[in-house]
Amino acid sequence: MIEAFIGRDEQGRLAGFHVSGHAGFARRGEDIVCAAVSALAQAALLGLLRHLRLPLRYEVADGRVACRLPPALSPTTAAAAEAILATMALGLREIAAQYPRYLRVTEGPVGSLPRLAVAGSGGAGATGGSNLVQGRKEEDHVPF
Repeated sequence: MIEAFIGRDEQGRLAGFHVSGHAGFARRGEDIVCAAVSALAQAALLGLLRHLRLPLRYEVADGRVACRLPPALSPTTAAAAEAILATMALGLREIAAQYPRYLRVTEGPVGSLPRLAVAGSGGAGATGGSNLVQGRKEEDHVPF
């Protein structure tokens, strides 16, 4: 089962996420739950890194994608980051509603997220790698 945790800060704003595990819906390369969850998590990370150019704490590894927003963002940037994370969370909840045996989504304080490596602007310093974040080929995607 894939576990997705959505972290919120003290003001209730979305502030990070951690997605880990393997769906087990189908074989590797044929697992639609894996593909959907992976696409949502990696698209959110890319939006934060490349569109907003945030210096995130994040990690991408086999069966794991996680990130945490920096604590002090301008109101405009915070609103854009919230929209990206809220869209990802909405998509994850829809998948969980359709495939509850393969994906569970929970929320809690951002402090419950695991410690992550410090990444520089544009994604330098990440641990692990994926095709979307690191520019690898499709077959190298992060499976869940």
